Amino acid sequence: MKENILLSKRAKWNQDNLLLTETSFLGLQFCIIIFLLAGATSIIMGLIENIPVLAVLGLLLLATSGVFISFYRKKEKQIKKVIEKQNFEDWELSKKIEEITEFLIKNPPNFQELIFPGLEVINNLKPVRIDFFSQNKIMGEFEGSFKGRGFGLFAFSVSGKMSGNIKGESTPELTDLSTVLICEKEDGDVLRLICPSTRIIIKSLAEYFQNLAKSYEAGSYTCDALFNLWQKPLGLKSALKKINPQRIYDYLIAKIELPLKERPNISIKGIPLKEGAVLITLIECESKGSEIIIPVDFIDNIKTLLEEKLKKSLPEIPLLES
Repeated sequence: MKENILLSKRAKWNQDNLLLTETSFLGLQFCIIIFLLAGATSIIMGLIENIPVLAVLGLLLLATSGVFISFYRKKEKQIKKVIEKQNFEDWELSKKIEEITEFLIKNPPNFQELIFPGLEVINNLKPVRIDFFSQNKIMGEFEGSFKGRGFGLFAFSVSGKMSGNIKGESTPELTDLSTVLICEKEDGDVLRLICPSTRIIIKSLAEYFQNLAKSYEAGSYTCDALFNLWQKPLGLKSALKKINPQRIYDYLIAKIELPLKERPNISIKGIPLKEGAVLITLIECESKGSEIIIPVDFIDNIKTLLEEKLKKSLPEIPLLES
């Protein structure tokens, strides 16, 4: 079975480099041995008449070359056996990670329910104010000139002055906005609900999974499987993009001008940040159902599955980008 698994890019690189290292080491050893034997043979042959020195040295070189090839073939076999074993274990682990993607396909996450324990639940809130915050993308071009000088022996460095004009444009995110809801509680107190955009959640998780993949050797089956788990069409990133609390925010905007008592009730689950402020993980709006904002159930389940497949404890997955 192991022989039928192609070497990953990383395994091939490891094998080639180990063979090169061993070849160089063995070659150096045999060069030293040949040099010493040749010297000793020349001295001995000089003391014995009628024996062709070059012929003896040729036989000596042929014999030592044969020994070198024998040693090399033995070492090559050992290295290939070790690399094939490691490659097979790497391939097996990657297949276990791929099972998580298959699990996602068969069990798509429900982003309308949240059962994660320990979250604060607050019911019967009335929306008072809604503020949106977009993440702008800025692109620009520079037109001008540079005057300076270069220096450096092994690295080229420059210094000088740059002048010109920069033209740019800012493109706001229109479909996925971070939101702050100011709501009134039943007792008349006010509560600030902080609702991060899905884009921020995805960015935070992307960094986590990229770092996890990089903890394995680049080009290995496991590294590639972890990258694919995150970014392939049916992977984690695609699943997270289905989160859509924006529909509830838009509905609340349409109702915010109504008298307070006629506005829809809001229920939330979240994490208290400080007095009067809660980081929202789920929001439920009267007549509009519920929507996940931070999929803590989903994140926890994926982490549990990864630990099960990788056979090791993983650092906590951050809810938000720090």
